[in-house]
Amino acid sequence: MRARALFLIPFLLVPAPAAAAATSVDPAEEIFAHVRALSSPLFEGREAGTDGAWRSADYVASRFKEAGLEPAGEGGSSWFHHFRIVENGDTAWCRNVAGVVDPEKDGPVLLIGAHHDHLGRKNGVLYPGADDDASGVAVLIETARLFAEENPWKGPVLFVAFSAEEKGALGSKAWIGRDDPLVKRTAGMINLDMVGRLEGKPLLIATEGSHRDPANHFYDASDNTMPLKRMTTGYEAGDMGSFLAAGIPSLFLFTGPHADYHRPTDTAEKIDREGLLRVRDYLYTDAPLWGKLGLSKNPMLPLPVISPQYTPVPPDSSGPRAYMGTVPDFTAPEGEGVVVGDIVPGSPAEKAGILPGDLIRALGGWSIPNLRTYAEVLRSHRPGQEVIVELIRDGEPLALPVLLGVKSDEGGHPGGHPGGHPEGTGR
Repeated sequence: MRARALFLIPFLLVPAPAAAAATSVDPAEEIFAHVRALSSPLFEGREAGTDGAWRSADYVASRFKEAGLEPAGEGGSSWFHHFRIVENGDTAWCRNVAGVVDPEKDGPVLLIGAHHDHLGRKNGVLYPGADDDASGVAVLIETARLFAEENPWKGPVLFVAFSAEEKGALGSKAWIGRDDPLVKRTAGMINLDMVGRLEGKPLLIATEGSHRDPANHFYDASDNTMPLKRMTTGYEAGDMGSFLAAGIPSLFLFTGPHADYHRPTDTAEKIDREGLLRVRDYLYTDAPLWGKLGLSKNPMLPLPVISPQYTPVPPDSSGPRAYMGTVPDFTAPEGEGVVVGDIVPGSPAEKAGILPGDLIRALGGWSIPNLRTYAEVLRSHRPGQEVIVELIRDGEPLALPVLLGVKSDEGGHPGGHPGGHPEGTGR
């Protein structure tokens, strides 16, 4: 493991948000201060395995300690869980950050997580990742503070900031593989990913893995001060998917896609500060409810599968990838196609005449029942190819030729959170 003693000097330059003033602090500004810090150039975009991600792990660990958590990493005395990743033949160490409230309680464990890594720098350009996922980490830290003050759950509550989510949810997969009593007792998981753009909209949530019908139990019993909208697709990848694959019921919170996803323009000034506070308060109120539902988990989780109408072709990583520039509507009914929520300005989709509200049913001759298949089909094409997009607009069928563009070098992994589909948020 490489020594990183030089981290101490710049890291100490980031003040704890709670210590910023002796007078009372606006709680929304307190949460936002974490976003501003983590998305700053000091953390170099937080790419997993780099110095920037090690700094962000140190930052989260120090905030967990300030919040009153106890370490829940290796040996029960460390804040960190180390794991290795291999990329292009090179090995790098990464760190998940873990704290716990009430580890001595005998009840089932509830885990709340977010990922602290992002994309780093690409061609010298910083990718700040303010919404993805500094926003989730900010809410994680301040929710942990509330639980440390008063824990409404009947068992221990783990707070974990995962690394290498952008590399394929490697940190959460490594965490699940730990031989640790708290891991084995985990009854439910809540995943915070991109929760910084609420802006008066309903909070998008997805649930998976419980015997009970979430529509009749979780949604109805949920805190009615927060408007909710149920996601139907796109949530099964990323860190939530790691827990579902391990048979752990999971809840996903998401404020919605936007054209800044995986771009240098995902910056702190675009974050909805009051929205962060509302998400935190909602999470603190309803986290115990999801843990309770997790106790009635479905032992045979219906994990999402790619439509049998299309056999995925592994993308050729040697060349650039294609993109259209669509932003999907993650709340549209599953199995009917992909509803376009928005269009990236200047994109191939806009030039071809695709509009928000269009229902994409086929791409390049392949049937598109859902977002996952859409992503896989698109990945099998290359920039410069012309494809026919078959869609429904105002009840009428329409076929439009689209000249696929070049996907910019944003890094990341196509199997991440909702934005992780190649057309997940208009890449």
